[in-house]
Amino acid sequence: MREMTRSLLLMFLAITAPTVAHAHGVAPIPLSIVPVPGTGDFVATTSFGLLIPTGTPGASTWICEEALLLANLNVSSVARTPTGSFFVASGASLIASHDSGCTFADVEPFNTTGATDVQVHPGEPKTVFVTTPSFSGKASVRVSTDSGKTFPTTLPLPETPYSFTTVRVAPSRAQRLYVGGTDTALRTGALFVSDNAGATFATVPVTSPGLASCRVIAVSPKDPELVFLHVVDGDGNALLRSDDGGKTRSVVLAVATPVRDAAVLPDGTTVIAATTVTAHRSLDGGKTFTALATPLKTGCARVIGDKLAVCANEGLDGFAFGATADAAANSPVFTPLISFAQITGPLTCPAGTPVATSCTPIWPQVQVALKAILGGGDTASSTAEAPDTGNAVEVTADAGTGKAPEPTPSGCQSGAPSAVHSAVALLLLCLYRLGLGPTSRSDLRSSSVKRMPKPKK
Repeated sequence: MREMTRSLLLMFLAITAPTVAHAHGVAPIPLSIVPVPGTGDFVATTSFGLLIPTGTPGASTWICEEALLLANLNVSSVARTPTGSFFVASGASLIASHDSGCTFADVEPFNTTGATDVQVHPGEPKTVFVTTPSFSGKASVRVSTDSGKTFPTTLPLPETPYSFTTVRVAPSRAQRLYVGGTDTALRTGALFVSDNAGATFATVPVTSPGLASCRVIAVSPKDPELVFLHVVDGDGNALLRSDDGGKTRSVVLAVATPVRDAAVLPDGTTVIAATTVTAHRSLDGGKTFTALATPLKTGCARVIGDKLAVCANEGLDGFAFGATADAAANSPVFTPLISFAQITGPLTCPAGTPVATSCTPIWPQVQVALKAILGGGDTASSTAEAPDTGNAVEVTADAGTGKAPEPTPSGCQSGAPSAVHSAVALLLLCLYRLGLGPTSRSDLRSSSVKRMPKPKK
């Protein structure tokens, strides 16, 4: 077995050495940070599970992907209620936990339809919205008013061929709902707008050559008319701004990499748009953007309480998730919310629950792998990519009229000096799933890789 493991390591390095192998594996990558409505709390998603803050700066507990019933955490959206219910939306289903994250199970009918987005109402925490795609039939937006235990209500959206991608509630007007939709066959999008809490909807077409995706990603906390969309079309990725509830839109940021998130700060004028590489900031309500120097690499941005919270790169920024109270300052200072190096272990759960039976046995190997990756600065994603400075576009017509720059190599494609370290780190996390891997950093430097005991079931 030792020789087989060594052969796997050498083969893996030979295949991956020219590239940075951290974008599509189980290397530790921050994916999103989601606020818990009405609190200053949050839940963070990563490439290896969910992280729950402990209350100590930087520290968190872990829910492994095995407990989430998901392979490789193929997650489209996550939500958490103030009462401790968790929801994870994926193409396969919506899963939920009503025991503070210890046990997850499929929620009907989403185990047959899949789910594209899940959102807790910002002013009514027992109300949960879920959007579904159209591949298994007619897409829908379903609503729960019992903290996500049942979803008996389907909103009366127009009969369309669209897959619904996202749903957002305007924080300053609870009756205003926005739903994004995409018809991938016809390459068109739409924004569905309700002013009566979903009793009726108006349809606003979103057209752009080669449109592949249309998502609602932010609504101003002060102005229900100010909404931001992310579209992917033949020209790349664009952030669209509308100050009249979606009726007219302008492209305010055009970039080569996906716009993962947008956050409108409580002042209503500071807006952060996060691509998979760079955070872009606007100080004029989202009309113009400039790239921020920090964090050095980001992939998400949300408002937690009154602070801006972002994903970062632990190897470059010193934390995986951080926050700042001075997002409008010339040089915002971020403090750690979560550090991968400070994960205390699996979430404490009763014996017999999935977290206790699935996450606890494999934690020692995960911990070793994380230390091997994070120690000495050789992280699995510590190579800085060129900032995606974007192309601010002044357009008053419909989406897609602004041109995005030609795509540049992303972390999946571009070579880098730390590629070998990245490949080793990725392999370590793959091997621990098989019960193989080094037991210390010194083993990583040795000529062979020792077998690790398989997790006890």
